[in-house]
Amino acid sequence: MRTFESNELLSRLRLLGPEARASFALACAERLQPYREFSDDPNAVTLVRKVLDTAFDCISRNTASLEKLRLLSADLEKAPYLDDDAAASAAYVARCLLSGEAENAVWAGQRGYDARDREAQDQVEGDGITSADEHRILSHPSVQEELENQMSDLDTLEDNANDVATVVLRAKNDANGNA
Repeated sequence: MRTFESNELLSRLRLLGPEARASFALACAERLQPYREFSDDPNAVTLVRKVLDTAFDCISRNTASLEKLRLLSADLEKAPYLDDDAAASAAYVARCLLSGEAENAVWAGQRGYDARDREAQDQVEGDGITSADEHRILSHPSVQEELENQMSDLDTLEDNANDVATVVLRAKNDANGNA
């Protein structure tokens, strides 16, 4: 059974280049889009989608998109729905691309894990969560699937750092299939 290990994730991400780090973050953010809680706000959905699409352009080496990403990122950072996992993960993608810092990719991964963890917690009955419940939550299929996807993304990027687009497109297709 996999667990979310932020220090291990950070160590592995630091060994990758900036585009690969951002690709990992972007894959996590794409998988989170079906979980967004701001779906009833078309402006919010559009802004987050533009951030994600522009980030994809940037990792695909279209450097002209960096300025556009800066502007979109500034708008997203001021948004009232930034606490939502799907929006926050998009913000971390932009931060990762603009700063190159691996920590932002870890935080995107953390948001992906947290969203699945909350989903699993909602299925656990009772007032308090026991250690047995925690084990059930961690072993929940959606939690394990996200953790497995994150490790698969990292493995792919470590094996071939030029597969940045492949990792993102796989995550986007998976998210669209689950939406």
